[in-house]
Amino acid sequence: MSISVVGPTMISLVHLLNTDIESLSNTFIGIAVGRLTGSLLAGFVYDRLNQELFFLVTTALLGVFLGVAPFTGTLPLFVASMAAMGTADGMIGASECPWGSKGHSLKYWT
Repeated sequence: MSISVVGPTMISLVHLLNTDIESLSNTFIGIAVGRLTGSLLAGFVYDRLNQELFFLVTTALLGVFLGVAPFTGTLPLFVASMAAMGTADGMIGASECPWGSKGHSLKYWT
């Protein structure tokens, strides 16, 4: 959900960031790279830390970056904020995966 806010708001973001659509489309690349990075990072970190704390911290980071993104003011900072939000979202998505190495997330459903 948090990643999908960019599409419908692109026209407003063009005016807010004083850029054009072509340059703003780099945001989607930043989000995709962030999600990939977050998924890979979660694969290494998830089993080594407290899973509930990991989920809490990544969700909090997602909220922080979602709140900061509109106030960045420049396109490079906006893309960096969206990439960081994609990283947090990728980490959350990977930690929710029920067929992980030990199936930790299944305990939330049973």
